[in-house]
Amino acid sequence: MVWNVHGIGRHSADANAELKITNVCSIVKLHDVTVLTETRTSDAPRLLQHLPGFTVHNIKLDKGNEGKNGHGIAVLVAPSCSDYVRVLKTSEIVQCIWLQCDKKMFGLEEDVIVGAAYINPQNCDLFPVCAVQTHFTDLFEDTLGAFQVFPNVVLCGDFNAHVGELSEVSDAHTGFVLRFLRQGNMCATV
Repeated sequence: MVWNVHGIGRHSADANAELKITNVCSIVKLHDVTVLTETRTSDAPRLLQHLPGFTVHNIKLDKGNEGKNGHGIAVLVAPSCSDYVRVLKTSEIVQCIWLQCDKKMFGLEEDVIVGAAYINPQNCDLFPVCAVQTHFTDLFEDTLGAFQVFPNVVLCGDFNAHVGELSEVSDAHTGFVLRFLRQGNMCATV
């Protein structure tokens, strides 16, 4: 499951932060692997007090970004799967965690590589178009690199891009994402 939680940190603007954490954890418990985007904290391990046996992998944020919109990603792995999942690489700049999932987890002949990413929405002041395009380019280069080594690659997360007919705050990334997918003979699922 992938979920933009809009903040779970101590510095969250949410007045009911602890209640929110309890509610988030009750849903996380229903899944083997959960990707939380826009956590707005490096303190995702504090969720583990509500998730016994779970493993958390998260990106460390700069102190200046704690509590701010557009920052933070964590992957929570259930106890039944923890032995089968390991971190390959993290990228603080692109906000992506690359995981290698043992083939036994899915009953496949090859391991599965999962890229869990958060791409900031375009914003004139904070995230200009050139920065967003650079993040997408770096992410897609990492994805193509993974495909060269592993046949099973899953890229998931919050790309702040709109695909299809439904409305979204920003459609700025749509063309870029669709061109990349067509060039790599891939598809998107929503």
